[in-house]
Amino acid sequence: MPQTAFRDISRLKLPFPLIFELSKGKKGPRSKGKGRKQLCGVYEFSAPEDQIFMPHWMMEGMRVKEGGKVSLISVFDLPKGANMVLQPHKVSFLDLAAAFGTKELLEQAMRNYSALTAGET
Repeated sequence: MPQTAFRDISRLKLPFPLIFELSKGKKGPRSKGKGRKQLCGVYEFSAPEDQIFMPHWMMEGMRVKEGGKVSLISVFDLPKGANMVLQPHKVSFLDLAAAFGTKELLEQAMRNYSALTAGET
């Protein structure tokens, strides 16, 4: 996000951690439509004005092309999860878990996420 976004967030005294809901296109975030949405946090405030940088995996998941438009809104009422159930998509996960340890592997993978969405793969 741009540095001006940080100034606005500081001025508005938004609560931390900062969680945003991204939605594809010009539709308003938090809409009831079936558009692609993603929850995310902010890694740094160094993007050019009117731009954000998204990880490639997030862009693929939302089907957003480079330079594409997304809308974002801050989320304050995100409920805390009590548990999560993970299901491997590939047998190769079991090989990695055996080599590195399941706990270490999952902790490393989850560092990319500020929030999780039910049903997300």
